[in-house]
Formats: sequence, structure tokens, C-alpha cells
Amino acid sequence: MNLNLSQVIPHPLKEADDISASEVWNKSSLSITTPERILISAPSGKGKSTLLNILYGVRKDYDGILSMNEQSMTNASEEIWNKRRKEDLSMVFQGLELFDHLTALENVNLKNEITSYKSELEISNMFDLLGIQKLKDQKTKTLSFGQKQRVAIIRSLCQPYKWLLLDEPFSHLDSLNSKIALDLIIEESDKLNAGIILTSLDSIETTIFTKSLTL
Repeated sequence: MNLNLSQVIPHPLKEADDISASEVWNKSSLSITTPERILISAPSGKGKSTLLNILYGVRKDYDGILSMNEQSMTNASEEIWNKRRKEDLSMVFQGLELFDHLTALENVNLKNEITSYKSELEISNMFDLLGIQKLKDQKTKTLSFGQKQRVAIIRSLCQPYKWLLLDEPFSHLDSLNSKIALDLIIEESDKLNAGIILTSLDSIETTIFTKSLTL
């Protein structure tokens, strides 16, 4: 699946002094295709979350054109976006968007009951792999942010997708747990021949990415 950004610039960044240095914003054409793995690195305030939210269709305050497989999504209806989010796009939000009153497992199952994508055993194995098996029946509000991040990662893998968008998914994880989670993400994405777009504030192992872009 091809993504193309043509002259895309978020309204809040239009007056930024250093926007010309960006490899993404306001470029005549930026095209990426599955199964590329893209690392977006930048300090705070450069629009990392904004970019992923534009690609996921939840932010519309930008100029330019976003296309998916040559179809313009800039003025697409919510019905078209919902179809994209059901079939083509999965995301881990920076704020995670989990329901605190539900357990970790219930948060994951909310997605999986819609998609019927993963078996109960597969989900249990992911909880085990990410070291939160014993926490799956705890209310999400009792978990640390790093534990919640792992729940959100598992949830994002409980649907088919062509692009997995991850907004600073390891910000509260140590290097070992980050590597375990990233290995799982790559394994699941490779099964689907899907692409990955991951944003990060910090340095991260770049050898597994096919392209690195700065904002």
C-alpha cells in the first residue's frame, strides 16, 4: 500500500522558521510503500504525533494532499476513513487511548471481538512475551504507563493492517522491553507484509528500519 504526501503542512507549523529542513513537511512529494519500515525522529514540537494522526485520519487541519494507493484522502468521508482504519491502518497513540475502568485483557478483547483476528492463545502468548501476563486481569488504571504501552501494542496487533503507526510506543520502556516489543511488532507486520511508521524522541536501533526521516 502506497502513502503519498504532497505539500502537506499542518496549520500550526505553517509559520515555523525551520520547516524547510524537514524531510516530510511541505515537500512536493513524499512516497512510501509497504513493507517499508519508517523511523520518524524529532524533538518535541516538530509534529510527530500530528503526522501519525493525519495518516490515521483523525486530524484534518493541514494543507496539501494525502493519498493512499492514489486515492486522495484529504477530503475523504468518515465512512471511507473507517474502512481504512478497519482494513489498512492500526495505531498505537501516544496517549494510548485505553479504557481505565476495563482490565488490560478487556481492552485488547474490545478490538479482537470486532476483528476476530487473534485467538485467545495468541493473545495470551503476547501478554506473556511482553511480561504482563500476570497483569491481564488488572484494571488498566492500576498499571504503570510502560505496562499500559505494552497493552496498547498488543491491542494494535489484533487486527489486519497494511500500515502500523506507532507514536513513541517505547517512551516508558527500558531497552530490553523495547527490543522485545519491537521484535514482536516486526514479526507480526512481516506476516502481513505490512509497513511500520514509528516515531521516537530518543535514539533507537535503526538497522531494522528501511528509512529514517526527520521532521
